[in-house]
Amino acid sequence: MHLSRKYISIIKKNKMCINDNQKKQNTEKQIDLLTERVIRWDSYRINHFSYTINLILTLNLGFLGFIVSQINFNWSDNIYFLILLIVTFICLIISFYSGVILIINRLNDFRLTSKLTKLKKYRFEYKNELTENSEINTIQFQIQLLSKQTKELGKKTWCLFNLQIWCFVIGTTFGSILFFISKSVL
Repeated sequence: MHLSRKYISIIKKNKMCINDNQKKQNTEKQIDLLTERVIRWDSYRINHFSYTINLILTLNLGFLGFIVSQINFNWSDNIYFLILLIVTFICLIISFYSGVILIINRLNDFRLTSKLTKLKKYRFEYKNELTENSEINTIQFQIQLLSKQTKELGKKTWCLFNLQIWCFVIGTTFGSILFFISKSVL
């Protein structure tokens, strides 16, 4: 009887170990699935953000060309037309240039993020003794510097994106008003 209790106790411990291992494996699977989702949605976000920037830039140029080709009135007719035309052109040109600067800014951000990722990999390998790297302090410093730079570029990206959108919206609104007024007057 005593042996059977001991045997039952060992079986229970083994079951607990198996359950712990299964829980650990399930947790690792869940983490892998969640990591995959994060990577996938980050990729979607980056692609759609780039697409939106390029779409607004293209629409901006198209609308600017349309306004230039369609607006034909005598400059001395009405000062309000001239002011509306100037505001339209200024907003659309600001939107265009902010879009170009935004694309360049994003390219710089991607370049720095790529470097940052490589440095973090080197740091991970060093900390887990997968490689020997005597320049770990330099790598730490570069990681901090690049992290700060990428955060600044991220803030600048969103400011430029908002500027691009708002200038485009204002420019197209004033341009549409100008177009309809000029067609109804002529």
